[in-house]
Amino acid sequence: MSWVTLTIVVAVPALLTQYALVYLAATSAHTRMPECIPGGFGGYPEAYRGWDAGVCFTEEQLWCRVNPGKHPACLTADCRAEEVRLSLPGRRSYRDVESLRVPVWSGCSASHLQAIHSRFSLKVAWQGACVPLGDKRSNLLRFCEVCPPRPEGTSAARHALLKPRSTRP
Repeated sequence: MSWVTLTIVVAVPALLTQYALVYLAATSAHTRMPECIPGGFGGYPEAYRGWDAGVCFTEEQLWCRVNPGKHPACLTADCRAEEVRLSLPGRRSYRDVESLRVPVWSGCSASHLQAIHSRFSLKVAWQGACVPLGDKRSNLLRFCEVCPPRPEGTSAARHALLKPRSTRP
């Protein structure tokens, strides 16, 4: 077997494999890195730092970047990532942190971020987001139980759409 044939048989597949692995690392590592996962879910206690720096992404964000315009939910994927960022534990204060009022990702406007921030700070304590079990962000956010439909005559204030739970099943 000649050197040329050996090079083609061994080097080309190795090079293609290397590029495939680099592509996988670039598109998925930031969703599964321990530094991006909150301490309560087996990750880093100060995971908010990676999210504030914009190096952590949700799976949805990465999919939308690879497949632009393929799904209407991609228009607001960055805002859902901002919800994750604002909900991560570890900060001393959430209300007066200036970095929380500036969007990290360009797909979420400052006015959308302000609306998210206001919604989370309406409670006496910082609430943050929660998701139903099985949601793609359930490895980042606390678990919520989906409540049954609101009975007639019950005020919306008494019947929340999502009932937060502090423990995981």
